[in-house]
Amino acid sequence: MGRKKVKSSRPRGGSRGPAPAPAVKARLSGSWRGQVNRDEPEPRPGRPRCPSWMDRVAKRAWRELVPQLDVRMLAQVDRNALARYCTMFSQWHRAQMFLQEHGDTYPVRKIVTNTDDEGREVQEAVTVGRKAHPQVRIAARLNDQLLRLEREFGLTPSARARIVISDKSTGSANTKLRFFDADRQAG
Repeated sequence: MGRKKVKSSRPRGGSRGPAPAPAVKARLSGSWRGQVNRDEPEPRPGRPRCPSWMDRVAKRAWRELVPQLDVRMLAQVDRNALARYCTMFSQWHRAQMFLQEHGDTYPVRKIVTNTDDEGREVQEAVTVGRKAHPQVRIAARLNDQLLRLEREFGLTPSARARIVISDKSTGSANTKLRFFDADRQAG
């Protein structure tokens, strides 16, 4: 018997294009797109508390990072993502400290057996090359993962350039749409 095919609403190969911006981010920027997904879950806003299980470096990263994030876009459910970022930062920091102390590479030695002047066999270690410490690869991998999370939280200059928060008190939005507003053009 043949298999029954199940139709999916998703395109083949996964989702296409950039990830959609959360509705709260779109609303804060004054975009009409903030009203597109009316069923998007809205988690409880606010700064999450620092987990007690993180190490000292991760907690320090948390204390420096969280107060700088916009509380209007931060929610309690972001705690795990922030903890993951701070923990990865701690691991990256540890790898960087190791590389500062030991360098990027170490000598690869080979045991060579020679005979001395008296005919006895003598073994000695001879350097035959250099190899990268595992921390080089670890630091590079963590750097990529940290960069992805930094983009999610708006922690890079290019990510911040995409975030526009309108000033509700003056009614002005820092967007290009203000040049196309008919009411403003007439006044």
